[in-house]
Amino acid sequence: MDLIQTGIPGMNEIFFGGFLRENCILLEGPAGSGKTTMGIQFIYNGIVKFNEPGMIVTLEEKPKMLYRDALNFGWNLKELEAQKKLTLLPSSPQAIIDMLNNPESHFHHFFDELGIKRVLIDSLSHFRRITEEDAELRKILNRFLYSLTTKPATILLTREINEISDNGISFEEYIVDTVIKLSYEEKGSRKRERFVEIIKSRGQDHISGKHPFVFDSRGIQIFPSCQLKDYETDDIEDTLPQRISTGIPGLDEMLSGGLIEGRATIVAGSSGTGKKTVGLQFLNEGFKNKEPGIFITLHNRPEEIVNMALSYGINLKEALKDGYLEILYRSPADLIVDELFYSIKKVFHQMKVKRIVLDSLTDLMNSISDESYLRDYVYNLIDFFSTFKSTSILTLELPEMFGNFKIAHQELFGLIPTLISLRYVEMESEVRRALSVLKFRGSNHDKGIHEYIITEEGIKIKTKFEGREGVMSGSPKRVDLKIEDILANMEQYERALKKLKGKEEETKI
Repeated sequence: MDLIQTGIPGMNEIFFGGFLRENCILLEGPAGSGKTTMGIQFIYNGIVKFNEPGMIVTLEEKPKMLYRDALNFGWNLKELEAQKKLTLLPSSPQAIIDMLNNPESHFHHFFDELGIKRVLIDSLSHFRRITEEDAELRKILNRFLYSLTTKPATILLTREINEISDNGISFEEYIVDTVIKLSYEEKGSRKRERFVEIIKSRGQDHISGKHPFVFDSRGIQIFPSCQLKDYETDDIEDTLPQRISTGIPGLDEMLSGGLIEGRATIVAGSSGTGKKTVGLQFLNEGFKNKEPGIFITLHNRPEEIVNMALSYGINLKEALKDGYLEILYRSPADLIVDELFYSIKKVFHQMKVKRIVLDSLTDLMNSISDESYLRDYVYNLIDFFSTFKSTSILTLELPEMFGNFKIAHQELFGLIPTLISLRYVEMESEVRRALSVLKFRGSNHDKGIHEYIITEEGIKIKTKFEGREGVMSGSPKRVDLKIEDILANMEQYERALKKLKGKEEETKI
């Protein structure tokens, strides 16, 4: 398949490599959606990056306006014209038709002399000046596009649509090879998000669905949907999963040796229970073993994470400097979830990530209103981590400080094999903390509810809440221990005492 690079970041991935060479592509969308910018980007980068001379036929804007707007993205169109790599042709619908019909016109001369490979016509909407009759307009556009497609060039056409009234399929869409629709949709009451969607792609596969895009200093950047599995796994060894230490000794014992490599774990708890602390200790344990990690924060800025870690004696600045850590920060207010996934993939290309902390899954879920897409997104994110045998911890904020808690989006948690609960309990007029492993698929684990404390060195696991019931409710009650439980605890105490004495004697020797 003969493909050309689009020069629009993200578009090649959507079309699995680029546009089909010499195809006729319709780029449609409402006013201000980015059609002209995307078209100029296609032409400009085609020239400077791929040495394919281009032509821009403008039926709307004056050349000086195009020059000015293009410079905002660093695109010097005048310079390319001077180098005879670009032809900018201001015209009218009737004039361009007349030029196409005249073999001696300078339009054909440009193709022959400059070897034009890319053409932008901006925009087809102005052909309605010629006639208001749909049947006549269709004949005119058919002849126009047929004449264009005889040229050895890839043609990009723009068309303005009204999102309210233009709901059907236009005849312009029928007569082209590919239709790309740009839109901008409300996100909340005061923001809009831009999307690109492939409506039609004759003879070429593509990624379906809506893909968000943004304007940056270099033009348009598209973030392909997270459904795109474009990662290579050739260098990943096919070995049995290992146990991965959490960096919290007592927790490793509860997990029969640690987390399972390549699996995701939810650490759920209300504010202040130590979810981030678990994540930081988990990453720090990786740094000790030279295992690179990512801290994805949708809540705190990077400097706050660095300072928080330092309070536990964890030096993230050193890990950042040595290349063992990447901190990805995105504000929940401006979060584009597909951009986040795209950025995560870029980090994976740069270093062999073994540990990931996402803080928090709650912020991520709040950014995706479509329940179906939310499930797909979380599944693909977990699948991506698992494919690279990267072990992940996802924090989940619970609103309930005490008592029974409810987790929203229950169906998501079937996707995640491990669930650790952190919670407050009230005991003897004192607030204490309790940790329990509620779920650990495919492995035995401690079913007990353990007290834990947060010290200057991080989280430390203490003993079980023996002789209490209702700990998970937040208000445990004392219960009388059975004689066999008392004897079992005494035996456990004696074994621990003997072990401690043995270590002391070894130290003396």
